[in-house]
Amino acid sequence: MSLKLRELLLRLGLVLAALAAAALLFELGVRAFDPQPVAPYRFAPDTYYEPIPGAQFVYGRREFRVQARFNDFGMRDSSRRLDKPAESLRVALMGDSFAEALQVPLDSTMARRLESDLQRRFPERAVEVLNFGVSGFGTVATTARYRALASRFRPDAVIYLFVDNDPWDVVATDARLYEIRAGKMVLRPVALGPAGRVARTGLDFAKHHLHAYRFLRHRLLVLHESRALTAAQARAAAAGTAEPLPGETAWLRVRQALDILRDAATVDGARLLVVQATTRGPDMDARLAGICADLAIPFHDLRPALAADPGPIQFAVDGHWRARGHDIASREIAPLVAALLAAPGRVATPASP
Repeated sequence: MSLKLRELLLRLGLVLAALAAAALLFELGVRAFDPQPVAPYRFAPDTYYEPIPGAQFVYGRREFRVQARFNDFGMRDSSRRLDKPAESLRVALMGDSFAEALQVPLDSTMARRLESDLQRRFPERAVEVLNFGVSGFGTVATTARYRALASRFRPDAVIYLFVDNDPWDVVATDARLYEIRAGKMVLRPVALGPAGRVARTGLDFAKHHLHAYRFLRHRLLVLHESRALTAAQARAAAAGTAEPLPGETAWLRVRQALDILRDAATVDGARLLVVQATTRGPDMDARLAGICADLAIPFHDLRPALAADPGPIQFAVDGHWRARGHDIASREIAPLVAALLAAPGRVATPASP
């Protein structure tokens, strides 16, 4: 080996060693001063990522520390069976982190409280409220999860919990969960080649084990949302309002995904209810309500009930509901869901709650 080549390799080794040392120090620093919540998710073709079935972990931030578990189907839920018991009633709760509810104990979640309420209303039947929520999912990814998993449970009613960042469906756009054919949305699985599978394996390892990766990934998402917010504020200024406005493409994506979700639920013999949990202003309220009206989807706005409570109903660190918020939400929508279940052709009239 020539002297020049040996010197070049030595310099390269020193650079790599310095980078490795810097990465290690960064990882240790994040673990010591800003430990990141765990990310028990894995790649999934239908939805790009999904909760890891059977994962048990502690989900903690400054205001909470929760022992959490995903069941055998990758749901933030108790153990469930795929086969539907005879004469039972099933409700599928769809949505993002507000539905998944890792911030509170399982028995405090909207899904479990709603299940208890509905069981009192239908005492002669076994009632299950199945939680299919996944952090980060917008309308398209939620619809894809319904088709990939929730539909297999044969629900009698489907609740989609809409939050204000759902039109900015980062998962759907970045992972390309759909394509437009003749003006209509068509969901499609994410295909990975050999190189993509290797990269995905590395990313999954980093996501599960490295606090530094989760720290940087979160900040990249914040940057993405900041840019989207800047564009939304520019649209608002042009329209003469202070409300950040999603673009028409974003609203079209919401509308087309809800159309698919409604049709999929109908094929399963279920009715869809859209429930608005958070919003960014009256334009978003009107647009979502208008889309639901056009698609003949029942719609309910939770915000007045949440705003009327003295609180606090949210955690300051991330804005998600405390147990109090989940309780308000479940009590507010229980009679609406009961009405869907008791609609003509569905089940017997419920008992008084």
